[in-house]
Amino acid sequence: VMLLMVGAAARLWRLHQEASAEARRRLDARTASAQRKARLIISFVQVVSQLHTAFEGLRFPVAFVELLNWLPVFGLDLFGALGTLGCLVDRWGFHDDLLFSTLWPLLAALLLLALGELGFGRARCAHVALFLSFVVFPSASTTVFDAFRCEGVEMGAGEASRKRWLRADYSVACDGEAHAPYRAYAGIMVAVYPVGIPLLYYALLRRQLRALTSRHELREGRRVLITLEGEAEPRRGV
Repeated sequence: VMLLMVGAAARLWRLHQEASAEARRRLDARTASAQRKARLIISFVQVVSQLHTAFEGLRFPVAFVELLNWLPVFGLDLFGALGTLGCLVDRWGFHDDLLFSTLWPLLAALLLLALGELGFGRARCAHVALFLSFVVFPSASTTVFDAFRCEGVEMGAGEASRKRWLRADYSVACDGEAHAPYRAYAGIMVAVYPVGIPLLYYALLRRQLRALTSRHELREGRRVLITLEGEAEPRRGV
């Protein structure tokens, strides 16, 4: 099956390379349309998959909870779907989840950008890197914020015995020395994921808007299709 899939992918790539410029533009338009629909579906699934985190006091039906357990797959959060690696690897905890879920998307994006510079298609590799950031944004942001969500627990009689524990992993003391560097690391990742990714999208959209405005291609009654190569193609609107 894997050989058939690889052969089919190679055949599609060859046909794409041999296609004329007009056919390639039509293919890019269909691809862009399919990607827009896929982004809408993924966005909906990502929002629904976070309901149990946003509304912890609500009790959902068992069947719905079982569905929520598998929805993180759409955000490339395999730990959320299959459980933490603590079940398979000794001493694997929240700190390891935090490092893994925030570092692998950055390394994958850097690898894609490097491949683009090496001649594998700069615009296409950048497009895939942006799509990766869109997919991992909710799960990585949730994991980053989990590093600051603590709950006080009475360990004995009196207020002095009260200790704060991490809600994502009750084996981690929020005020302990072991958690301090990871809390600082999570603070840096807040600037990268919850803040940095939306700012990146905003900067890219603003740059494209200025380019379209300077070419007078944004007019009433017309829409603009941005191709995978980054070129703007005006089209008649309805």
